Amino acid sequence: MIVSPGCTLAVVSCMFALTQNDGASPKDGAPPAKDLVAVAKAEAVRERAAIEARVGEIVGDLRKSSDESLGFIQTGIDALAKLGAPAVRATLAVMDHVDADPGSINAGVNAAKAIARSAIPGITDTLKTLGTSGKRFGRRNAVLALGLCGDASLVPFLTEKLADGEPEVVREAVVALGRVGADQAEPLLVPFLQSADAGLVAATITALAESKAKNSAADVVARLQKELGSDPHDDALVRAGVTFLEKCPLAAGVAPLEQVLLRGNTEVGLRSQAVAALMATARKETTARKEVLRVLRDAIKLLPRGPMRDAAKGMNELGDDSGVKIVTEDLDRQIEKSGSNVGARYKRADLLLDFGKWKEANRDLKEALKVDRDPADPEWLNLALARSYAGMGRFSDASKHVTKLEKTDVTQLPTLYPEFQPMLNDSRYEKAFAAPSGK
Repeated sequence: MIVSPGCTLAVVSCMFALTQNDGASPKDGAPPAKDLVAVAKAEAVRERAAIEARVGEIVGDLRKSSDESLGFIQTGIDALAKLGAPAVRATLAVMDHVDADPGSINAGVNAAKAIARSAIPGITDTLKTLGTSGKRFGRRNAVLALGLCGDASLVPFLTEKLADGEPEVVREAVVALGRVGADQAEPLLVPFLQSADAGLVAATITALAESKAKNSAADVVARLQKELGSDPHDDALVRAGVTFLEKCPLAAGVAPLEQVLLRGNTEVGLRSQAVAALMATARKETTARKEVLRVLRDAIKLLPRGPMRDAAKGMNELGDDSGVKIVTEDLDRQIEKSGSNVGARYKRADLLLDFGKWKEANRDLKEALKVDRDPADPEWLNLALARSYAGMGRFSDASKHVTKLEKTDVTQLPTLYPEFQPMLNDSRYEKAFAAPSGK
């Protein structure tokens, strides 16, 4: 008979146990045998408590912060995703609140973003349940999270939420449909453009922009023009309209964008966005280029500095450099008054580089160097000279200045400045963009 090693070990172990305990009771003072089941249960309780404590910390951070940046949210998402089911329960509890305090609202929104990106199995069904039976903010946050999941199969459920009794839920369902619905969403959303609720209209326009609406652009333009004709107008609605025209440019949008530029009380950022939308239209609709150029010419002198520069760039792209002269006219006067005004020449050169006026920028830089024998910022100066020479096609001169850069990551220059791109295609100059040895 062959005896396996396992059996041999078992027999030996039993014999050893018999020799150690011949049936007598344990000696007095010997420690009692451990209840392994109780130990395991206690350890599980401690582990669960530790997880829930960590969840509490993360949720606390979400509640305190007003930061909606992807970096902050992603950190919370990663942490929550690793904690599993206890994190889901705690996060859903934060989402399903009744407190209208801004901190609680922000926490609920951040929690919704976190849960949407956590990729926990079965989470969409859980969110549907909350979206159906949750409290006011809970339903809104559940719909927000479902929209961020990006699943087109959610369209029927989100469509049901358009009939919710709370305006916040309806607005969020509209935006969510724009994110996940594509062509299915457009006919469902267009009727909301006629709503008396400006917030709902703004959400609808945002959703249509997300879904790249093809058939309702004229309806959006008409609603935007109607809003611009009212006094006062709803800023959020106008901003949504400008965003739509930037993403879905069309010739009919030139007129309302002109109105946005010419309104004296329109915020600076929105005017810059309107310029961007006009240029998007000019690039897509060649028949609108002439009209876009006219609008930019008429508006440029009325714009604040930032939008003015944007408008000048647009005009320059469309073949009219008169906008550049408007942007630099103050510096032009200073230089005409004193040709040795080094600071003004450097500033004008910087602007001219931004507009791709390579020869003019190069001339300013070299004229400044005739006076400025000891430049305060040689790093910037070498980069500016390199850019101007590269733009002029004088790659050998550009390469010399690139190799003088000490603080700049030269490997990134072709990505940051398109004028350097041609140098990468020529073996004589590509080595200028190699990472310095020893770094």
